[in-house]
Amino acid sequence: MEFHRLLTIKNVTKREFKLNYFQLIEKNQKSATEKSSVGTFTRAYFNSHLALFDVVTSLQQFMSHKPKIGIFRNGSSVIECLISQFLKNQTPIQFKTPQQNFVEYIESIDKESCFVIWASENEITGEPLYSAKDILEIHQRLSAKRIFSIQVRLPHEANLNLQAELFKSAYAICVDAPDIFNSARAIAKIHFTDKLKAPTLVGSFQFASEDLAPIAPSKRKAFHFKNVSGSIIKSHMQWSDQMAFAPADLPSWVTDSWKNWWPEASGHEFLRGLLVLNTGLITDQDLDLQITKATNLIEQQMSWPVDSAESK
Repeated sequence: MEFHRLLTIKNVTKREFKLNYFQLIEKNQKSATEKSSVGTFTRAYFNSHLALFDVVTSLQQFMSHKPKIGIFRNGSSVIECLISQFLKNQTPIQFKTPQQNFVEYIESIDKESCFVIWASENEITGEPLYSAKDILEIHQRLSAKRIFSIQVRLPHEANLNLQAELFKSAYAICVDAPDIFNSARAIAKIHFTDKLKAPTLVGSFQFASEDLAPIAPSKRKAFHFKNVSGSIIKSHMQWSDQMAFAPADLPSWVTDSWKNWWPEASGHEFLRGLLVLNTGLITDQDLDLQITKATNLIEQQMSWPVDSAESK
């Protein structure tokens, strides 16, 4: 009787508890994974960092016989965040050098590599790093070597026609990049084919709810001001964080690390004058004119004549 009482919690036996637990895990895995209209599969995550962490960690465990990986370092803080983990675990990494084009790099990479991670756009400005043709070719070349090609991309770049063509490369995996305008609730998805057999490690612990509802992807337009801070323009125009992003609003200990994946960010003057707008929310037809007027006004307010001693 005593033994039976220890294994019973609110009339649920230990065996029943195990079954209910694993049924819950399986239910959450299915709710987090769905099949898309182009024949691929999709998983939803609470943010981009968790999404990329889950897919690379599961691949490393599931395919431990292929320990080597490759990285294109430019374009994404999400990729940069994982590098310290790889180095700590002594993962053999082959970085693409600035002197190499992607064809030379893929030709040189060991065919026993598990995956290559790369970004197709700059996650702050949205600037394309590769053309649509190049993106397809990268996936095709890596798939031909049976290496998973993990592309970190902005959600609004997911053109359906391109996506259907892209996933003809069976080893292609696409991960949503962070949305700079919705950092507090930036839902991310990964898209993949049935070649990805590695199960999710953390996705099943995300309870399906309205918290995983997708956010409309944002389109962006970048401005750079030589003599005025982008943060001042944003404040003057009374734009919210969902409407505009200014790196000057962030502390230097955050932006200092950007130079590792964005060489241009090594100059503080460049980041100080940068302003990125969400053109999905800012739809003014005369936007450029408004910004020009605001810039001129702020420059006038920042300068004033200094009378010489003789004039006094």
